[in-house]
Amino acid sequence: MNSPSDLSLHLEVLLDTVQDFAELSEQCFGAWPPTVVDALKGLTSSGHPLSGRARELAESARHFTVPRTLPQSELPVEHPLDFDWRFSDETCRELLRTLAYGLEPGEKILLVCAPALALYATKMGFGSSIVVGTRSWDCVIERLRSYAPELEYVDLDRLEGVQASALLIDPPWYDDIALPLVSKALSGLRLGARVLLCGPDVLTFASAATALLGENDYMSRLGLVRKEADTRIRYKTPLFEMRSLASLGLGNVSPLWRTGIVRQYLKSCEGEKLVSPLPGSDWRELKGEPVRAWVRLVSEKGMLGNEQIVVSTSVSRTNPLQTSACLWTSNNTVVTGARVADLQEMLSSEDWKETALGKRVVSAEESLC
Repeated sequence: MNSPSDLSLHLEVLLDTVQDFAELSEQCFGAWPPTVVDALKGLTSSGHPLSGRARELAESARHFTVPRTLPQSELPVEHPLDFDWRFSDETCRELLRTLAYGLEPGEKILLVCAPALALYATKMGFGSSIVVGTRSWDCVIERLRSYAPELEYVDLDRLEGVQASALLIDPPWYDDIALPLVSKALSGLRLGARVLLCGPDVLTFASAATALLGENDYMSRLGLVRKEADTRIRYKTPLFEMRSLASLGLGNVSPLWRTGIVRQYLKSCEGEKLVSPLPGSDWRELKGEPVRAWVRLVSEKGMLGNEQIVVSTSVSRTNPLQTSACLWTSNNTVVTGARVADLQEMLSSEDWKETALGKRVVSAEESLC
Protein backbone atom coordinates (compact mmCIF):
# COMPACT_ATOMS: atom_id res chain seq x y z
CA MET A 1 0.00 0.00 0.00
CA ASN A 2 2.11 2.89 -1.21
CA SER A 3 0.48 4.67 -4.15
CA PRO A 4 -2.43 7.09 -4.83
CA SER A 5 -4.51 4.19 -6.13
CA ASP A 6 -3.93 2.40 -2.82
CA LEU A 7 -5.23 5.50 -1.03
CA SER A 8 -8.40 5.51 -3.15
CA LEU A 9 -9.01 1.83 -2.38
CA HIS A 10 -8.43 2.52 1.31
CA LEU A 11 -10.89 5.43 1.25
CA GLU A 12 -13.59 3.29 -0.33
CA VAL A 13 -13.52 1.08 2.76
CA LEU A 14 -13.77 4.08 5.11
CA LEU A 15 -16.40 6.22 3.37
CA ASP A 16 -19.36 4.79 5.25
CA THR A 17 -17.63 4.33 8.61
CA VAL A 18 -16.33 7.80 9.55
CA GLN A 19 -18.26 10.81 10.78
CA ASP A 20 -16.29 13.60 9.12
CA PHE A 21 -12.97 14.47 7.54
CA ALA A 22 -11.21 14.90 10.90
CA GLU A 23 -11.96 11.29 11.78
CA LEU A 24 -11.06 10.15 8.26
CA SER A 25 -7.69 11.93 8.39
CA GLU A 26 -6.65 9.85 11.40
CA GLN A 27 -7.16 6.60 9.49
CA CYS A 28 -5.25 7.30 6.29
CA PHE A 29 -1.86 5.84 7.24
CA GLY A 30 0.06 9.10 7.02
CA ALA A 31 -1.42 10.43 3.77
CA TRP A 32 -1.11 14.24 3.54
CA PRO A 33 -4.65 15.60 4.14
CA PRO A 34 -4.79 17.66 0.89
CA THR A 35 -3.92 14.44 -0.96
CA VAL A 36 -6.82 12.73 0.80
CA VAL A 37 -9.15 15.53 -0.33
CA ASP A 38 -7.96 15.11 -3.92
CA ALA A 39 -8.59 11.35 -3.71
CA LEU A 40 -12.12 12.00 -2.40
CA LYS A 41 -12.76 14.34 -5.33
CA GLY A 42 -11.53 11.61 -7.66
CA LEU A 43 -14.08 9.19 -6.21
CA THR A 44 -16.75 11.87 -6.56
CA SER A 45 -16.11 12.27 -10.28
CA SER A 46 -15.70 8.55 -10.99
CA GLY A 47 -19.34 7.62 -10.50
CA HIS A 48 -18.52 5.52 -7.43
CA PRO A 49 -21.67 4.25 -5.62
CA LEU A 50 -20.64 6.31 -2.58
CA SER A 51 -19.61 9.39 -4.57
CA GLY A 52 -22.12 11.51 -2.65
CA ARG A 53 -20.54 10.52 0.65
CA ALA A 54 -17.06 11.22 -0.77
CA ARG A 55 -18.26 14.71 -1.73
CA GLU A 56 -19.61 15.32 1.78
CA LEU A 57 -16.33 14.29 3.39
CA ALA A 58 -14.30 16.48 1.03
CA GLU A 59 -16.53 19.44 1.85
CA SER A 60 -16.31 18.75 5.60
CA ALA A 61 -12.52 19.15 5.39
CA ARG A 62 -13.06 22.89 4.87
CA HIS A 63 -15.09 23.42 8.05
CA PHE A 64 -12.83 25.17 10.56
CA THR A 65 -13.79 23.15 13.62
CA VAL A 66 -10.33 22.21 14.92
CA PRO A 67 -8.71 24.82 17.23
CA ARG A 68 -5.96 26.77 15.48
CA THR A 69 -3.86 26.96 18.63
CA LEU A 70 -2.73 23.70 20.18
CA PRO A 71 -1.63 22.89 23.74
CA GLN A 72 2.12 23.36 24.21
CA SER A 73 4.55 21.36 26.31
CA GLU A 74 7.47 22.56 28.39
CA LEU A 75 9.60 22.31 25.25
CA PRO A 76 9.83 25.18 22.75
CA VAL A 77 7.13 25.17 20.11
CA GLU A 78 8.05 23.12 17.03
CA HIS A 79 9.70 24.99 14.17
CA PRO A 80 9.19 23.91 10.53
CA LEU A 81 12.94 23.74 9.86
CA ASP A 82 13.61 21.55 12.91
CA PHE A 83 11.89 18.57 11.25
CA ASP A 84 10.53 18.00 14.76
CA TRP A 85 7.28 16.04 15.04
CA ARG A 86 6.41 14.94 18.57
CA PHE A 87 4.68 11.74 19.59
CA SER A 88 1.22 11.61 21.10
CA ASP A 89 1.09 10.76 24.80
CA GLU A 90 -0.27 7.28 24.07
CA THR A 91 2.58 6.65 21.63
CA CYS A 92 5.10 7.86 24.23
CA ARG A 93 3.74 5.33 26.73
CA GLU A 94 3.93 2.44 24.26
CA LEU A 95 7.41 3.33 23.02
CA LEU A 96 8.80 3.71 26.52
CA ARG A 97 7.29 0.38 27.55
CA THR A 98 8.85 -1.33 24.53
CA LEU A 99 12.26 0.26 25.12
CA ALA A 100 12.33 -0.65 28.81
CA TYR A 101 11.13 -4.23 28.39
CA GLY A 102 13.69 -6.75 29.65
CA LEU A 103 16.32 -4.20 30.63
CA GLU A 104 18.34 -4.81 33.78
CA PRO A 105 18.86 -2.07 36.40
CA GLY A 106 21.55 0.30 35.26
CA GLU A 107 21.15 -0.41 31.55
CA LYS A 108 20.72 2.70 29.40
CA ILE A 109 18.15 3.81 26.81
CA LEU A 110 19.49 6.17 24.12
CA LEU A 111 17.06 8.65 22.55
CA VAL A 112 17.94 10.60 19.39
CA CYS A 113 15.64 13.15 17.71
CA ALA A 114 12.93 12.41 20.29
CA PRO A 115 12.82 15.30 22.81
CA ALA A 116 9.16 14.78 23.70
CA LEU A 117 9.80 11.13 24.57
CA ALA A 118 12.77 12.12 26.75
CA LEU A 119 10.59 14.62 28.60
CA TYR A 120 7.83 12.04 29.00
CA ALA A 121 10.35 9.51 30.37
CA THR A 122 11.33 11.90 33.17
CA LYS A 123 7.69 12.37 34.13
CA MET A 124 7.26 8.59 34.30
CA GLY A 125 10.31 8.13 36.54
CA PHE A 126 12.69 6.71 33.91
CA GLY A 127 15.09 9.66 33.97
CA SER A 128 18.07 7.77 35.39
CA SER A 129 17.95 5.32 32.46
CA ILE A 130 17.84 7.90 29.64
CA VAL A 131 20.72 9.19 27.53
CA VAL A 132 19.87 11.97 25.07
CA GLY A 133 21.92 12.37 21.90
CA THR A 134 22.52 16.11 21.45
CA ARG A 135 23.74 18.80 19.08
CA SER A 136 25.18 21.92 20.68
CA TRP A 137 23.07 24.36 18.66
CA ASP A 138 19.70 22.72 19.37
CA CYS A 139 17.54 25.06 21.47
CA VAL A 140 14.93 22.35 22.03
CA ILE A 141 17.53 20.17 23.75
CA GLU A 142 18.76 23.15 25.74
CA ARG A 143 15.24 23.68 27.10
CA LEU A 144 14.97 19.96 27.82
CA ARG A 145 18.16 20.23 29.89
CA SER A 146 16.55 22.90 32.07
CA TYR A 147 13.44 20.80 32.72
CA ALA A 148 15.18 17.44 32.99
CA PRO A 149 18.73 17.90 34.34
CA GLU A 150 18.71 14.33 35.63
CA LEU A 151 18.98 12.96 32.08
CA GLU A 152 22.41 12.22 30.64
CA TYR A 153 23.24 14.38 27.62
CA VAL A 154 25.93 13.23 25.16
CA ASP A 155 26.95 14.86 21.89
CA LEU A 156 26.15 12.74 18.83
CA ASP A 157 29.84 12.68 17.92
CA ARG A 158 30.81 11.28 21.34
CA LEU A 159 28.42 8.40 21.87
CA GLU A 160 30.93 5.53 21.62
CA GLY A 161 31.30 5.10 25.37
CA VAL A 162 27.58 5.05 26.20
CA GLN A 163 27.00 1.34 25.44
CA ALA A 164 23.21 1.67 25.70
CA SER A 165 21.02 -1.42 25.57
CA ALA A 166 18.17 0.19 23.62
CA LEU A 167 17.79 3.03 21.13
CA LEU A 168 14.89 4.97 19.73
CA ILE A 169 15.64 7.37 16.87
CA ASP A 170 13.05 9.44 15.02
CA PRO A 171 15.15 11.16 12.33
CA PRO A 172 13.92 13.53 9.62
CA TRP A 173 12.25 11.47 6.91
CA TYR A 174 14.95 12.04 4.31
CA ASP A 175 17.43 9.20 3.83
CA ASP A 176 20.38 11.50 3.16
CA ILE A 177 19.91 13.07 6.61
CA ALA A 178 18.46 10.08 8.46
CA LEU A 179 21.04 7.42 7.61
CA PRO A 180 24.09 9.36 8.92
CA LEU A 181 22.09 10.10 12.08
CA VAL A 182 21.27 6.40 12.50
CA SER A 183 24.95 5.56 11.98
CA LYS A 184 25.98 8.02 14.71
CA ALA A 185 23.31 6.75 17.10
CA LEU A 186 24.34 3.10 16.62
CA SER A 187 27.85 3.96 17.83
CA GLY A 188 26.33 4.45 21.29
CA LEU A 189 24.96 0.90 21.53
CA ARG A 190 26.37 -2.39 22.72
CA LEU A 191 26.10 -5.41 20.44
CA GLY A 192 22.69 -7.06 20.76
CA ALA A 193 20.97 -3.80 21.70
CA ARG A 194 17.36 -3.23 20.68
CA VAL A 195 16.77 -0.51 18.06
CA LEU A 196 13.47 1.22 17.36
CA LEU A 197 13.69 3.18 14.11
CA CYS A 198 10.86 5.55 13.18
CA GLY A 199 9.93 6.31 9.58
CA PRO A 200 7.02 7.32 7.36
CA ASP A 201 3.78 5.39 7.18
CA VAL A 202 2.74 3.44 4.11
CA LEU A 203 0.64 6.23 2.55
CA THR A 204 3.14 9.03 3.15
CA PHE A 205 3.67 9.61 -0.57
CA ALA A 206 6.69 10.96 -2.40
CA SER A 207 8.80 9.75 0.48
CA ALA A 208 12.53 10.46 0.35
CA ALA A 209 13.06 7.79 3.00
CA THR A 210 12.99 4.45 1.21
CA ALA A 211 15.65 3.03 3.53
CA LEU A 212 13.62 4.06 6.57
CA LEU A 213 10.61 2.39 4.94
CA GLY A 214 12.59 -0.83 4.79
CA GLU A 215 12.35 -1.00 0.97
CA ASN A 216 15.99 -2.01 0.58
CA ASP A 217 18.60 -3.83 2.62
CA TYR A 218 20.51 -0.72 3.68
CA MET A 219 19.98 -1.23 7.40
CA SER A 220 21.97 -4.46 7.28
CA ARG A 221 24.95 -2.42 6.05
CA LEU A 222 24.65 -0.41 9.26
CA GLY A 223 24.84 -3.63 11.30
CA LEU A 224 21.12 -4.11 11.97
CA VAL A 225 18.96 -7.24 11.84
CA ARG A 226 15.15 -6.95 11.63
CA LYS A 227 13.17 -8.25 14.60
CA GLU A 228 9.46 -8.59 15.37
CA ALA A 229 6.53 -6.84 13.73
CA ASP A 230 6.27 -3.19 12.76
CA THR A 231 4.28 -0.86 15.01
CA ARG A 232 2.22 2.14 13.97
CA ILE A 233 2.80 5.34 15.94
CA ARG A 234 0.95 8.65 16.09
CA TYR A 235 2.23 12.21 16.24
CA LYS A 236 0.78 15.48 17.49
CA THR A 237 0.33 17.95 14.65
CA PRO A 238 2.47 21.05 15.31
CA LEU A 239 0.97 24.49 15.05
CA PHE A 240 3.02 25.29 11.95
CA GLU A 241 1.43 22.36 10.10
CA MET A 242 -2.10 23.32 11.18
CA ARG A 243 -1.43 26.77 9.74
CA SER A 244 -0.13 25.22 6.56
CA LEU A 245 -3.32 23.21 6.21
CA ALA A 246 -5.43 26.25 7.01
CA SER A 247 -3.67 28.21 4.27
CA LEU A 248 -4.85 25.47 1.89
CA GLY A 249 -8.42 25.88 3.13
CA LEU A 250 -8.47 22.76 5.33
CA GLY A 251 -9.65 23.38 8.87
CA ASN A 252 -11.22 20.07 9.89
CA VAL A 253 -8.09 17.92 10.12
CA SER A 254 -7.39 15.90 13.25
CA PRO A 255 -4.42 17.17 15.30
CA LEU A 256 -3.41 13.48 15.47
CA TRP A 257 -3.63 12.74 11.74
CA ARG A 258 0.08 12.03 11.19
CA THR A 259 1.20 8.44 11.70
CA GLY A 260 4.48 6.65 11.17
CA ILE A 261 5.94 3.18 11.42
CA VAL A 262 8.44 1.91 14.00
CA ARG A 263 10.63 -0.92 12.77
CA GLN A 264 12.49 -3.00 15.33
CA TYR A 265 16.06 -4.22 14.88
CA LEU A 266 18.95 -5.67 16.86
CA LYS A 267 22.48 -4.35 16.53
CA SER A 268 24.30 -7.44 15.31
CA CYS A 269 27.68 -5.97 14.38
CA GLU A 270 29.60 -2.74 13.86
CA GLY A 271 28.32 -1.56 10.50
CA GLU A 272 29.19 1.05 7.92
CA LYS A 273 30.00 4.52 9.26
CA LEU A 274 28.42 7.48 7.48
CA VAL A 275 29.36 11.14 7.65
CA SER A 276 26.50 13.40 8.71
CA PRO A 277 25.67 16.42 6.52
CA LEU A 278 23.87 18.17 9.37
CA PRO A 279 26.47 20.66 10.71
CA GLY A 280 26.36 22.82 7.59
CA SER A 281 23.36 25.14 7.94
CA ASP A 282 22.99 28.74 6.89
CA TRP A 283 20.03 29.36 9.21
CA ARG A 284 20.35 30.98 12.63
CA GLU A 285 17.69 31.04 15.33
CA LEU A 286 16.71 34.40 16.78
CA LYS A 287 16.08 35.09 20.44
CA GLY A 288 12.56 35.50 21.68
CA GLU A 289 9.52 33.34 22.41
CA PRO A 290 6.84 32.01 22.30
CA VAL A 291 7.16 32.45 18.53
CA ARG A 292 10.49 31.09 17.29
CA ALA A 293 12.14 32.55 14.20
CA TRP A 294 15.00 31.41 11.98
CA VAL A 295 16.82 33.90 9.75
CA ARG A 296 19.53 33.79 7.11
CA LEU A 297 21.27 36.38 4.99
CA VAL A 298 20.33 35.33 1.48
CA SER A 299 23.04 36.34 -0.95
CA GLU A 300 21.83 34.99 -4.31
CA LYS A 301 21.51 37.75 -6.92
CA GLY A 302 17.99 39.10 -7.28
CA MET A 303 16.62 37.28 -4.27
CA LEU A 304 16.34 40.32 -2.01
CA GLY A 305 14.46 43.56 -2.54
CA ASN A 306 10.81 42.54 -3.08
CA GLU A 307 9.65 41.72 0.42
CA GLN A 308 6.74 39.29 0.73
CA ILE A 309 5.22 37.72 3.84
CA VAL A 310 3.18 34.54 3.39
CA VAL A 311 2.14 31.36 5.19
CA SER A 312 3.95 28.39 3.69
CA THR A 313 1.68 25.68 2.29
CA SER A 314 4.39 23.04 2.80
CA VAL A 315 7.57 22.44 4.78
CA SER A 316 8.91 19.85 2.35
CA ARG A 317 12.44 20.34 1.08
CA THR A 318 10.96 20.48 -2.43
CA ASN A 319 9.12 23.68 -1.50
CA PRO A 320 10.83 26.60 -3.36
CA LEU A 321 10.62 28.64 -0.15
CA GLN A 322 13.30 26.37 1.31
CA THR A 323 15.83 28.13 -0.93
CA SER A 324 14.30 31.60 -1.27
CA ALA A 325 13.13 32.30 2.31
CA CYS A 326 15.20 34.59 4.50
CA LEU A 327 12.97 34.39 7.62
CA TRP A 328 10.75 31.52 8.80
CA THR A 329 8.76 31.48 12.05
CA SER A 330 7.24 28.68 14.11
CA ASN A 331 3.85 30.03 13.01
CA ASN A 332 4.90 28.99 9.47
CA THR A 333 5.12 32.60 8.35
CA VAL A 334 7.81 33.04 5.70
CA VAL A 335 9.51 36.21 4.52
CA THR A 336 11.21 36.44 1.14
CA GLY A 337 12.97 39.42 -0.39
CA ALA A 338 13.83 41.21 2.86
CA ARG A 339 16.66 43.75 2.88
CA VAL A 340 19.99 42.47 4.20
CA ALA A 341 20.14 45.44 6.59
CA ASP A 342 16.81 44.41 8.15
CA LEU A 343 17.98 40.82 8.56
CA GLN A 344 21.26 41.92 10.14
CA GLU A 345 19.33 44.11 12.57
CA MET A 346 17.21 41.12 13.59
CA LEU A 347 20.32 38.97 14.11
CA SER A 348 21.83 41.52 16.48
CA SER A 349 18.60 42.31 18.34
CA GLU A 350 17.71 41.00 21.80
CA ASP A 351 14.10 40.68 20.65
CA TRP A 352 13.57 40.24 16.92
CA LYS A 353 9.88 41.17 17.18
CA GLU A 354 10.85 44.72 18.16
CA THR A 355 12.81 45.37 14.96
CA ALA A 356 11.22 47.10 11.96
CA LEU A 357 10.92 43.86 10.01
CA GLY A 358 9.85 41.93 13.10
CA LYS A 359 6.95 44.33 13.66
CA ARG A 360 5.83 43.81 10.06
CA VAL A 361 5.97 40.03 10.55
CA VAL A 362 3.93 40.22 13.78
CA SER A 363 1.39 42.47 12.06
CA ALA A 364 1.15 40.07 9.13
CA GLU A 365 0.68 37.05 11.40
CA GLU A 366 -2.28 38.76 13.02
CA SER A 367 -3.96 39.09 9.62
CA LEU A 368 -2.87 35.85 7.93
CA CYS A 369 -4.85 32.63 8.40
